[in-house]
Amino acid sequence: MKSLGWMIDQLLRGPTMRVALLVELTLPAGTDRLWSGAGSLVWNGNTFKGLGRLGRVSGAGETAEIRTTETTYAMSGIVDIEGINNYINSPIRGGIAKCWLAFLNDDETIIPDPVLIDITELDTAGLTFAEDGTATLALRGTSAIFNFKKPRGRYVSNEQQQADYPGDTGMDRVPGLASRTVSWTRT
Repeated sequence: MKSLGWMIDQLLRGPTMRVALLVELTLPAGTDRLWSGAGSLVWNGNTFKGLGRLGRVSGAGETAEIRTTETTYAMSGIVDIEGINNYINSPIRGGIAKCWLAFLNDDETIIPDPVLIDITELDTAGLTFAEDGTATLALRGTSAIFNFKKPRGRYVSNEQQQADYPGDTGMDRVPGLASRTVSWTRT
């Protein structure tokens, strides 16, 4: 369960609140920071560019069970096609998208400690065009828990040791130890 700061807790008990989504996209071509409002917003020493209602995050969040979830980060109404080349013309697979839920004061400054609601490993980017010529870019990925279910590329075995260090005999007894009971005593 995520903990909320004291100020956010008080804000949730009040009559009104202003919320924003902050998104950080870390890709091989660089890092982009976007938020769900207009203009620029500074948080944690970083400037987030406003997308207004043109940005959308779907599928983000946690589940009660340990499983992967698919998340889509979409930017709609794009007219500057050159601005999306970093997403279409370079690989995004393995990039990381983070999304925070932030609460704002009346002067559009962030109340301390936005809540991290999603970390996604990006996989694909898709681009569609509307009749008016505007584009929608959708970045899709799976929750970071997906990494826990991936098999790792390195195993502790004699075969792996031989692949890395041919002729080494340090791991040749591992299969025999796997099914053996070893009693440790003081000497």
